[in-house]
Amino acid sequence: MDDTMRSCREFTAVLSSAAPAPGGGGAAALTAAVGTALCGMVANLTTGKKAYSAVEGDIQQLLSTTNALQEKLLDQVAADAEGFLPLAAVYALPKDAPDRAAKLVQASETACAVPLRIMELCVDALAAAGRLADIGSRLAVSDAGCAAAILGGALRAASLNVLVNTKAMGAAGAPLTEAMFYVLMALRRGELCGTEIAAWTERCTEGRVRLGPGTLYTILGRFLEEGFIQETSVQGRQRNYRLTEKGQRAYRNERLRLRLCLADAEREDAGERL
Repeated sequence: MDDTMRSCREFTAVLSSAAPAPGGGGAAALTAAVGTALCGMVANLTTGKKAYSAVEGDIQQLLSTTNALQEKLLDQVAADAEGFLPLAAVYALPKDAPDRAAKLVQASETACAVPLRIMELCVDALAAAGRLADIGSRLAVSDAGCAAAILGGALRAASLNVLVNTKAMGAAGAPLTEAMFYVLMALRRGELCGTEIAAWTERCTEGRVRLGPGTLYTILGRFLEEGFIQETSVQGRQRNYRLTEKGQRAYRNERLRLRLCLADAEREDAGERL
């Protein structure tokens, strides 16, 4: 059964039970949908009003956006329950089961996908709440504020699900520098030499990040020592490298860290506008 079709009392009863789902992720998604619905209310209370005719086009766009976000967030309730099933299955395995560790990492990644999506949707909804606070009906400004507060809580709740699930994916380690991040990103494309890594990085960032030989080969040397990459072949002075599973994990951890930082910034920016 689609849990979002239950009554409020039925949903909270299931949520408080020993059933594995819905859980924190589903609760965050439903809460965020409620916050987004408040955004829709502010838009509906504003549209068609003479005093706000100058921003009617913006209000209509915000109404369309928040309606779409509300539906997407409701869809995440079932998606989160489905995404948790592989992880629940791995937890049920004996601790000495073959490949349990590898399966746990893979299942944890799967379980993280929906909470990350919830976070992204919350960030978009927070931006809408901030805009509605600026241009919406003054009679509903407190509702825009409530929406932002609810969405901020849902965002933090979803982030907790991500952080818990990533524990099984290995220690995050120290944050990477921008140059390090792009080296790992380049090597996710396949086996490359240093010149190819530098060229791809400059092309990808439209010249914003340039890897000089000193910087690049210092990073490659460090990554070799840490086991993030392996040297695959040597042809004269050209050395080719590929990413290891440890390097893949370091890339995913850094990408997650950056997404969490961005979500925090978006939440705070929305709060400042209210």
